[in-house]
Amino acid sequence: DGVHVNTALNDFCCHIATQQKTIPFDKITDVQLSSNCILDICGLQLLEIQTAGAPEAEGQIAFLDDPATYREKILEMKRSGGIVNV
Repeated sequence: DGVHVNTALNDFCCHIATQQKTIPFDKITDVQLSSNCILDICGLQLLEIQTAGAPEAEGQIAFLDDPATYREKILEMKRSGGIVNV
């Protein structure tokens, strides 16, 4: 009933943890592709999932082979109420 996101967190002191969350489709307002200078050098884009009422992206996914296809798939699944594992 949402997009499942697994995130690796690093506090810059070599403490790495993982965070798992599901972003419900009914809260997703937009899915955007963005980039920065580091991602540009590598030819990558960041997929950002925006939700209602959140000041920044609820979920971010990097290192996808084809982020535009994932974006379209998430939006399609939002419309149909399915689940996307990313």
